[in-house]
Amino acid sequence: MLNTRSLTNDPCETPHEFFLESVEKTRGNQVVTTYVRSSPRNVPPCSSNDNHSADHMSKIEVFSSSTTIKQAGLMECCDVEETADMNIAHIKSRACMKNAIIA
Repeated sequence: MLNTRSLTNDPCETPHEFFLESVEKTRGNQVVTTYVRSSPRNVPPCSSNDNHSADHMSKIEVFSSSTTIKQAGLMECCDVEETADMNIAHIKSRACMKNAIIA
């Protein structure tokens, strides 16, 4: 991993770092890629009113189709789904919809 950002003490600018833990194929022709946090950030919460802190996240699971052929230059979108475990984020990749805004 290469990080070219300047170091900062601003908790809103401090990155969250997750590392690849596993890649598995499920019976439903999906690939689940799991990332875990290596250690707590130990920074105070961000004071921005419009953002929610991700400090409580310890794991991110990304679900994608194993049968979809990726083409260079085509964008993919995703949905973040609510889970029963508040420490795990589920992200499901999908084709972008017409007029989707890519940020």
